[in-house]
Amino acid sequence: MAYSKRHQVTSWLADVSRMAPIGTDEQAWLSEAWLAEFATVGIHSVALIMPLGLHNQLVVENVLTDGRRYARAEVQFFSDIPAALDWLAPTVAQALDLERQWEHAKLQPTAESLLLL
Repeated sequence: MAYSKRHQVTSWLADVSRMAPIGTDEQAWLSEAWLAEFATVGIHSVALIMPLGLHNQLVVENVLTDGRRYARAEVQFFSDIPAALDWLAPTVAQALDLERQWEHAKLQPTAESLLLL
């Protein structure tokens, strides 16, 4: 979140498809602490690649429901990254550029490789 604030990022793509099962402590922290901080970042759009497991899908949906009291970001769910990037990008050319950046970031996952929109 600090990186997003510092660089005035307004859109996020979160691939949570293969995230480990979220426990009750993590869910509580997301709903109580993380969401309040997220609201201060200024994110307008979030594209989520949905978790493969039903448990995490339900947790994500519950956290997002809780988040409505903090943030007004538009959230869309996707099953694949190209579709999510198409939704986030204002033009086809930018979507293709973001897809290239995403592929590069997967190879070198550092803070510097985040997609900035």
